[in-house]
Amino acid sequence: MLKRVYGSVDHFPGQDSPYVPYASPEPVAHLSQHKLLPILLERAEASPRTASIWFGTQVTAIRDRGSEVAVTVEHASARSERHKRTIVCSHLVAADGANSRVRDWLELPMEGDACLQNLINIHFFSKDLAQQLSKRPAMLYFCFNRATVAVIVAHSLADGEFVAQVPFFPPLQDLGDFSKTAAADIVRAAAGSDVEVEVCSVRRWAMSAQVASRFHKGRVFLAGDAAHRFPPAGGFGMNTGIQDAHNLAWKLAAVHTGAASEELLETYGGERRPVAEANTLLSVSNYEDALRVPRALGLDPRAANLASAVISPLRSVVPRGVASSALEAVLSLGRAAADASIPLLGDLKEKALERLFAEDQTLRLQFPAEDLGFSYRLDRSMASSKEAGAKPGRHLRGGYVPSTEPGARLPHCELQPIGAGVPVVASRPEWIFANAIREAAQEADAGGQNLEPSGGGATLSTIDVVAACGLRPLLIIGPGHMAQRWASLALSIHRLGYPVQVLQILDRPGGAASGELPSHTAVARAVDVSSTWAASRGVSENGAVLVRPDGHVAWRWNALGPAEGADLPRRLAAMFGRVAHMQPGAP
Repeated sequence: MLKRVYGSVDHFPGQDSPYVPYASPEPVAHLSQHKLLPILLERAEASPRTASIWFGTQVTAIRDRGSEVAVTVEHASARSERHKRTIVCSHLVAADGANSRVRDWLELPMEGDACLQNLINIHFFSKDLAQQLSKRPAMLYFCFNRATVAVIVAHSLADGEFVAQVPFFPPLQDLGDFSKTAAADIVRAAAGSDVEVEVCSVRRWAMSAQVASRFHKGRVFLAGDAAHRFPPAGGFGMNTGIQDAHNLAWKLAAVHTGAASEELLETYGGERRPVAEANTLLSVSNYEDALRVPRALGLDPRAANLASAVISPLRSVVPRGVASSALEAVLSLGRAAADASIPLLGDLKEKALERLFAEDQTLRLQFPAEDLGFSYRLDRSMASSKEAGAKPGRHLRGGYVPSTEPGARLPHCELQPIGAGVPVVASRPEWIFANAIREAAQEADAGGQNLEPSGGGATLSTIDVVAACGLRPLLIIGPGHMAQRWASLALSIHRLGYPVQVLQILDRPGGAASGELPSHTAVARAVDVSSTWAASRGVSENGAVLVRPDGHVAWRWNALGPAEGADLPRRLAAMFGRVAHMQPGAP
């Protein structure tokens, strides 16, 4: 890390900021799980809807009774006494990790490769190493030398916090071989310097590429690593898990508040599992890309694993230490052969590395198309003829193209509200802006952003508006002459029990649009200050886009006629797993 550098890859070419304005109001961030969890906990504890959060508690049994789930939990008291109790709930979400016990109890098998590679994770702090790396900052450092092979993840150079990932070969090696002292020596060998190291933890894990056969059974749902296990290449594990929660949360809330039928929950696995399958394939592909560099140096993990498999049977005839020493001798020969400083041979290896870096054939870290461009497949009867998005076997290696294709994530567009500064009245549509601006301002304060555009006035994203609507679907209409008819249709549907919030996005303020609605109508209005909505909305100025509470597009229409007037309530009913019993037609 601190000696010879064979190459580096800039994963943000041409960017001087972590923000990608066309894609999201939020910046790209490297946020490890142990940093995210305290943030989630703080928000959960601050929420008035949070019931209780228990630590030191584990689930020991579950029983799905058909109409409810009985969960037996065991927790420790202040005196380390174990206490059991049974909790009865309507639904259970199991986010209990890669080795989920709930998944095993449900007998939901994992499909795919259970072990691509065994690894040791060394979590450590080193201000000394961080200071010396400040001249060549990076998120990932791939270290290959005669002493060790390791990938060092820099979680925070400012804090000097790192994680080292080291190949591990059981049964010839076990966790006991990696004491904190031995782990610190590995870190120093990777650094190439006698830096000060404080090892916090050492643990073993198996890199998998698996997806659960089903994401729910009865009233129990799997989410996160309990539902899918990926190689870490690309950061898809936590991102996909967060997407699971995002998809399931609004559906559970809608069912529990009576806004939706239980049938809505049946869509969870159908929507999320194909995305998880696609991300599994992409993670494996990205992992293989990461291996191009060590292979160019002459280090092939397959050869090391083969050596371990060949030597392992010797344990039955020779002491374990002898077999382990034989493995270490083979690994040492491989590391020595990979030394790019060897004359002539080293030159060839350096040229091979230069070619890999120049042709972008190594590990990628940014995946906007996969992170934001995946699309849910709607019910077949409601599906678009053009199914976009992440599908099993398809890698979206291009850039993210914002789209309102049904099933896609609503494109980000910067809006300036009209009339949001007036006193908030519950019956007025401006409440969605008041809520959205308040939350956006809180996020901006935390991230040091500025919500004031050059033209003055607070701005927010279309994504913020969706979040502020809660469980209400959002109907986005344009500046065309049919805007009033769309608003009237939404109001008539609202009166019949299908509440929908209407947002009119204008190209410019001041009545220039033929269909700009007056401020007294039950429609929130905003100006597209980024001039991007017209290009990404996918419909004419007389059309409309219907958005689910999770920000994914439910449907879109290019204009409003009798057929569209009858279709809107049908789409709203389908969104909540219900059947539409009225056909109000277009006003």
